[in-house]
Amino acid sequence: MADSNTQFNQARIEGVAKQHDTMASEVQSQLKALQGQIQATMAGADSEMTQALTHVYEQWSGNVQKAVLDNVGVMAAAMRAEANNQEAADSDNTRQIMSTVSPVGSFLGG
Repeated sequence: MADSNTQFNQARIEGVAKQHDTMASEVQSQLKALQGQIQATMAGADSEMTQALTHVYEQWSGNVQKAVLDNVGVMAAAMRAEANNQEAADSDNTRQIMSTVSPVGSFLGG
């Protein structure tokens, strides 16, 4: 059966949320690697230009953390929360329908 655009698929949502987590983790690893390279450069030369590079990196890295990584984490958490909420709503609705079907079925002679 082909998926419709409105069909709820919790496994697919979890998969996309995990992709967000993985991407954020990879970016964080790259930032740490870059920080290591900058620190190695600082150890070899302590000129004002090298210190300026460190300062620029620290500001840029903080901005990336706030603007990208934090938001990606919030987005992945929100996706999971909404998927869980939908799953709970589907279960509640199914229970309500099933409790209605039984009296109707008895009335109709089922």
